[in-house]
Amino acid sequence: STLTPVTGAPLTISCWFKDGLASTKELISVADSATASSYFSLASQSSSTPRVIRMRVGDGTVTTTSTTVGVAADDWGLATMVCNGVADRWVYVNGGNGVQSTVSRTPTGIDRVGIGGLSNNAPGSYFLGWISDVCIWERALSDVEVARLYAPETRWELYERVGAQWVIGAVTSTPISGTASVTLDALTATSTGTLAITGAASPTLG
Repeated sequence: STLTPVTGAPLTISCWFKDGLASTKELISVADSATASSYFSLASQSSSTPRVIRMRVGDGTVTTTSTTVGVAADDWGLATMVCNGVADRWVYVNGGNGVQSTVSRTPTGIDRVGIGGLSNNAPGSYFLGWISDVCIWERALSDVEVARLYAPETRWELYERVGAQWVIGAVTSTPISGTASVTLDALTATSTGTLAITGAASPTLG
């Protein structure tokens, strides 16, 4: 997409994913469509077992940071990047296990969002698998909020729109009023006023 809700830090990018690949592929990216190395990206580093999450941020020079904990092949996992500032970025897997990068990077010209690929001037590194509940915030989520994205008891709360938030995929991106409906594979939930899951308290993704 050539519409992007963020152009730089602070920001948060997050999604659920499942893959069985044997190579590293992009999950989400926000990039400058005119250049090769100005972007923020999250990838499943599938050359490792389990699959660790790779965060890359470039401003002509690219800095890569990876989690030390991963997601088993063919399991669903949650990947999250939080950028507090140009020299304070974190990458998380499954709501925790954060790894920080303090290398200063300031991507410019951000004008394109990619889901399942790197969205720079030569789009590629395409992901083969399942991606769900892509979220982009133009603020930095706290450690507590990142944990809530993964916890079964609270994972749906931050999908309601608060301020400027984009949700792409299975969950509505408009403020909840009246009755809202969410369908994610076999899971269906309804809400009046506040989103509430009916059925299993801990939804199975996939």
